[in-house]
Amino acid sequence: HVLSHDPSKYARQEAARSLGNLSDPCSIAPLIKAMLYDEYSGVRGVAAEGLGNFGYYEEFAAALKDRDSYIRVVVAGILGRIKDVRAIDPLIDSLGDPDIGVRCGAGQEGRTAHARGHAGQPVEAQSAGGTGFGGISKKSGIQRIRSAGRNVMNCVVWSASQYARKGSQEQQ
Repeated sequence: HVLSHDPSKYARQEAARSLGNLSDPCSIAPLIKAMLYDEYSGVRGVAAEGLGNFGYYEEFAAALKDRDSYIRVVVAGILGRIKDVRAIDPLIDSLGDPDIGVRCGAGQEGRTAHARGHAGQPVEAQSAGGTGFGGISKKSGIQRIRSAGRNVMNCVVWSASQYARKGSQEQQ
C-alpha cells in the first residue's frame, strides 16, 4: 500500500526495495506498476531492480522506453543479468536508443545475454533453424549485438565523462 499511495518518494522507494527483497510472488504486480508508472525515477529504478530478482517480464521492454535514461540503463543491465533469451530482442531494440549510455549498456548486456542464453547454455544450442530471436534471424541478431560492441571507444569516452562529472560534483 505504501508503494502506490505514500506521498513520500523515499518511502515508496524503500517499499519497492523491500518488496524486491522478499522473493514473494505477490510482490510482482506492485513492482511492475511502480516500475512503469511511479512519477519518481528512483522508485521506478528500484522497482525494476526488485522485479529483476523474479526473472524476465515483458514489462521490461516497456521500461526500456522510459523517459529517463537512468531507468533505461538500469533495465538494460537487468535484462543482461537475468539469463533469459527473451531479453535479447529488447536489448537489440535498445541499440537504437538516443542516449549513448543506454546503447553502451545494451550492447554490453546483449553480448552477455547472448553468451549465456537459457540456463547458461549458448543461444546457438537452444534454437533450431535460423530463428530464435523473436522474428529476426539469429545471425542478424548476433550481428546487431556485435556491431554495438564495435563502438567501444565511444562507450569508454562516455564512461570517463560520467566518472569525471561525478567526481567534480562530489568536490563541490
